[in-house]
Amino acid sequence: MKSDIIKKFYISKEVCKIIGITYKQLDYYDRTDFIKPSINGAVAME
Repeated sequence: MKSDIIKKFYISKEVCKIIGITYKQLDYYDRTDFIKPSINGAVAME
């Protein structure tokens, strides 16, 4: 029987909007281990 749990993944842009920070802040938090993504680490965007 399949689990009834629905998993939702968010891209960096969505996370920033949801928690009210800039992408640079999110990137800094990831690089300093303050906040770590549960799926993928930070990838530089240009």
